[in-house]
Amino acid sequence: MYNMSVNKKITKMFVFCEFLCGLYILFYGEYVSDYLNVETNVKHIYIICFLICIVFFHYLFLYSWCILSVLFFRKSKLTTSVNINSIFLLLVIIYFIFLLKTGSGKVYADGGSIGELSSFDKLLFFPIIILKLNFLIYIYAAGCKKKDNIYYLVLFIFLICELYRGVSFSILLIALIEIEKIKRCFRIKYLLISLPLFVLFVNIVYNIKFMVRLGEHYDYLDIFQTLIMLLGRLSIISNVLYNYEHYYSVSNFVEGFGYSAINEFLEKLTPMPSLFGITEKTTEIGKLIFYHSYGRWDSAIAISVLGILSIVPGQLLEICAILIISFVFIQLTINMLDNTEQQNTVAFFFIILTLYQGFWGLLANYVYALFIYLIIIASCNLMMSKSKGRL
Repeated sequence: MYNMSVNKKITKMFVFCEFLCGLYILFYGEYVSDYLNVETNVKHIYIICFLICIVFFHYLFLYSWCILSVLFFRKSKLTTSVNINSIFLLLVIIYFIFLLKTGSGKVYADGGSIGELSSFDKLLFFPIIILKLNFLIYIYAAGCKKKDNIYYLVLFIFLICELYRGVSFSILLIALIEIEKIKRCFRIKYLLISLPLFVLFVNIVYNIKFMVRLGEHYDYLDIFQTLIMLLGRLSIISNVLYNYEHYYSVSNFVEGFGYSAINEFLEKLTPMPSLFGITEKTTEIGKLIFYHSYGRWDSAIAISVLGILSIVPGQLLEICAILIISFVFIQLTINMLDNTEQQNTVAFFFIILTLYQGFWGLLANYVYALFIYLIIIASCNLMMSKSKGRL
């Protein structure tokens, strides 16, 4: 049966960040996260009530997930002894070349975009696009049985790639996957040394992230700013309060764009959204909220699934269908895979980010990558059985 200790630690981490951000908002009267330094006009009693509700839903989700894991548990596993580390090393190198070629993740000051890719480029980058490598890598890391030097080289290159495109949550998720190894390296007795190093590490990561994203508009972020940014990113209290304070304007703005949650989910569910009849780019709700707040489209603001439902209540059935079908597929699949406990942690993390931030792309891309990983493992087993048959 599962050891849910890592999932409990994830929940405690989010709850801890919620409390610190709630205290910051109460003390300074300013938001954090996507609305850092924006003044709040919400009364203290409402801030406290929202904070209590958010913490309650965190633990409700944790124990609901525990029950689901027990209900879907199965002893038989789809496992393979094939070492796929070298294949992923090749893929992550191609991914790095892809980012260098396209400049993915950078904000262009002049509003420009990347140039057209050549036929050779499209052929070279096809594997990482069709596999959605930047999501598949986490499932591979959780399921890998042979964690040799090549495996850790794959993770190192991947994290460099993600930092290059201005993404930092990948460090957290990889750390959760490798938490046992990290714990062996950083014992409690080294806390006085490791804590300042962690704070410095956060500062470096965020400065690299914004240096990449903003280019010549970048200014150095001090340690206090980066810590607040980290805590804010791992909390939803600011976003909930902001949307509560500006509910009518946000709701009318989103409704005016004809936003569709199901279209956003289906577009990200496959590299070929035309399979679902989607021929035009779907406007993501996170980008809509960002545009409403800042008048630009170059980023997305987190809004919880409950926040989405409050803004577009008419899409309740579609949103429930997305969540239920995805939950069932994920639980069935991770319980078929080897290293189920680590796969459970990755699934828990992506689901909680979806519920927490409301980015349907996270859930859709993860579901797709999980399906691809299932095909990879099944294909490896099929090839092994055929080779044994010849012998």
